[in-house]
Amino acid sequence: MRLLTLPMRNQASPNYADATTVWLFRGRVKRMIPFAILLIDLMLVAQASASQQLLNTDQDNSPQDLVALIEIPAGTNQKWEQNKYSGQVEWEMRDGIRRVVNYLPYPGNYGMIENTLLPKDRGGDGDPLDVIVLGPAVDRGSRINIRIIGILKLEDNGEQDDKLIAVMDGSPFDHVNSIAELQRHYLGVDEILRLWFSHYKGPGQMKFFGFADRLEALDVLRAAHESFLSSLVVPGHGRVD
Repeated sequence: MRLLTLPMRNQASPNYADATTVWLFRGRVKRMIPFAILLIDLMLVAQASASQQLLNTDQDNSPQDLVALIEIPAGTNQKWEQNKYSGQVEWEMRDGIRRVVNYLPYPGNYGMIENTLLPKDRGGDGDPLDVIVLGPAVDRGSRINIRIIGILKLEDNGEQDDKLIAVMDGSPFDHVNSIAELQRHYLGVDEILRLWFSHYKGPGQMKFFGFADRLEALDVLRAAHESFLSSLVVPGHGRVD
């Protein structure tokens, strides 16, 4: 019987050592890929699951409880915003200059609803939903529990720029569930919001088109939530719902 003899590579040679290192590295990478994909899936599913809580309204359309990230505390006028890449709240720059609103300070805590995204073709500006929260000032970067009660309908230089209106849990406004209740229990607050947002950017820039109540606000919230979820795509896995 004839035996087939395979040539043996000199294991002491540099080429053999390099080949072994590459083989081991490739093996480790292959083993890590499924774990990396699983980790990405878990992160996106967790984010989507958390954001899904935005829209968990009861069947009786009870008021919606949410969390807002506050970028500009009430009573301040420095223009801070969340960096969409780092997630940090930073002082907004324009032409190398830190932005300051040249008007009276913000009449409420101003911020955003995370895990929302409303594109321009659906009436947004391509960013997360803006919200003005009625209640005492909180620290910049705080995440606070709020209840949406309506919308301040605005245009900024011809582009739709609506602001959600909300009340802060535990504040004097905590029992308010709608714009009608706000107008009935706190005379003039709606007028303060209208006047401030109509003029804070200077003459002629902002136009006010009225208020919308909570149900329309929740419709906008749903649309922004769906747009956000549709942006969560893992290569080879499709949309994360």
